[in-house]
Amino acid sequence: MHEGHTTMVIALTVTKNTITPFISRFSRQLPNMVGDAGFEICKRAERNLKRSAERYDLKWTGRLIKSIEARRISKFRSEVFVAKYGIQLAEMSPHYVSLKRGRQIVKWTKDKFGNKRVSGRSRVGFTKRGKVSGALYVTPKRWIRRPLADAVRGADRIMNRHLRKLTI
Repeated sequence: MHEGHTTMVIALTVTKNTITPFISRFSRQLPNMVGDAGFEICKRAERNLKRSAERYDLKWTGRLIKSIEARRISKFRSEVFVAKYGIQLAEMSPHYVSLKRGRQIVKWTKDKFGNKRVSGRSRVGFTKRGKVSGALYVTPKRWIRRPLADAVRGADRIMNRHLRKLTI
């Protein structure tokens, strides 16, 4: 040893009596914390999906945005619910839709295009009386994958924040 330096030894003794209360509290609260974190991740996915539906201009369908909901199924299980037709919009194969009177897509076409003729794959025309005729070529709207990936990407931060509450 060098002159003028003193050393100090600190002994830390961990016994069964000191660690057992911590372990019991940890094991009691851990499932609840994980369940809370899972629900928070689902709420984040709900918010992301609603934003994505608005970004893809799916709000004209009306019920879709209202149907997106994070639900706590049990203490440890949470899910995000989306209306069936919202999933169908994302997963459908490209196809033609005939513009016949009484369909909701005819109203959407009038709102979207006004009295302009559309060509390309879609053939939309307007009669002299202002009625829509023709067919639209519709493709899937990829509005689900990215918002869910964004929610999962931040899951580790949410989980860590909830687990930190145990150590305090």
